[in-house]
Amino acid sequence: MEKSTKEEITNKEKNKTILKYILIIIFLVIIIGLIYFLTVIKQNSTNIETEINYNLLNVEKDNGNIIMQNETNAEVKDGVKRNISNNIKKERKYNDIVIKEATIEASGGMSQFIAIIKNSLNKDVQGELVQVIFVNQSNSEITRIETYFPNLAKGETSTLNISTDIDLTNAYDYYIQKIK
Repeated sequence: MEKSTKEEITNKEKNKTILKYILIIIFLVIIIGLIYFLTVIKQNSTNIETEINYNLLNVEKDNGNIIMQNETNAEVKDGVKRNISNNIKKERKYNDIVIKEATIEASGGMSQFIAIIKNSLNKDVQGELVQVIFVNQSNSEITRIETYFPNLAKGETSTLNISTDIDLTNAYDYYIQKIK
């Protein structure tokens, strides 16, 4: 009996050892699986961060109709494409309404033209529908955008704000015409 008890004890120890090895192998497989899973997640988040960083750096990234890179009359800085044409900034008049401090910027797939408009007459001015025509350096039309000049009391100032998905940032100049 002693021999059989010794064999049983030896078999039990062998079974325990085998079980320990199996548990160690399962544990290692789980650890390796976790490391792989975390690596894949980190790689995916790095790809997303890289894509976002390219967008912030504006390295020829598709942004709708707006190509976010330095071009004629435009520069890109801090994720915003800005028009730098002196003609856009020049003060001008349209039917005794002074248009000044005009800027054109683009980000998020949209261009925005903003200008201060002021009634320079000694009487109130009725609002009217107009076209703002943006042109390049060869005076070729980029686009026409309809907008509304609001009613302005004498001496009153307002802001003209036009947004579009068309890239206005490369414009060299603009003109304003009454819509007929």
